[in-house]
Amino acid sequence: MKRTKNLSLMSFSLAILVLCAASASATTRNVPSQYSTVQAAINAAASGDTIRIASGTYSGASTVPSGKNNLTIIGAGKTSTILTTGAGSIALTISGQSTLVKNLTLRNTAGVNGGQNPACRTNGKYCSFNNVKITGYQDTFAVWNNSIVYCNDYCEIEGSVDFIYSGGTAFFEGCKIRQLRATGGPCSAPSTPTSVRGLIFWKCSFEKASGVANASTTLSRVWVTGGEAAFINCGFGAHIKPVGYQSWNEGTTSRIAEYPCPSTRASWCKRLTSTSGYTKSSILGSWSPRL
Repeated sequence: MKRTKNLSLMSFSLAILVLCAASASATTRNVPSQYSTVQAAINAAASGDTIRIASGTYSGASTVPSGKNNLTIIGAGKTSTILTTGAGSIALTISGQSTLVKNLTLRNTAGVNGGQNPACRTNGKYCSFNNVKITGYQDTFAVWNNSIVYCNDYCEIEGSVDFIYSGGTAFFEGCKIRQLRATGGPCSAPSTPTSVRGLIFWKCSFEKASGVANASTTLSRVWVTGGEAAFINCGFGAHIKPVGYQSWNEGTTSRIAEYPCPSTRASWCKRLTSTSGYTKSSILGSWSPRL
């Protein structure tokens, strides 16, 4: 009995040593005191490192490459640290897995007539966003095929046309979704394959900037037949059209859904009678996002 207890104690001690060693190996890389650009810090980082970005505006595209996993990219505050770019480039592209982005703004300044210009694109699985503002106009936030994303209730996403889109899976919990264009436009455009869960908005607030016309904006249009977007217990401003959704490629396999669903919504919208199947655990499975 005594030997068993000693072995258990040794195993516990070894586990603690392993955890401490893993923690000690992670490095914090500071921008701009150590690295002049965010990309330089990412290039120098190893998987598991933290990139801490001081207050300021940082111009130029940044990319987390595939294979560089478990990075934490953290700013000094949602409005005080800004990663920005313009037409033809993306402020932050994430191809690594298990990336946490926190306390900053990702911005594309191409403008309301600038065409398709994301501020953020996720390619990797398990990307989480905490207290992040993602702002642009058309195609602001690209949740790309095979990507899995979580945005918490301190996040804001704003744009003009299809500004949350593509074929990945994302759970937006209590986020602010804001229309910027005076004449409105569709907020989302999913292209998820029928075997993949799509863009789920859970208790989100759909708002408008000053000057945006009432009844000018739809919640979604399906980019590819079968794409999924669901709106669960969300709040809607006066800019949202009563019909709710815009016809594009919805076909007979559209997975547009809403709960509760007003009678004025498009006939092909799925009128849910419960939230079953659309909860955080239903969409994200066993993944618990880092925050």
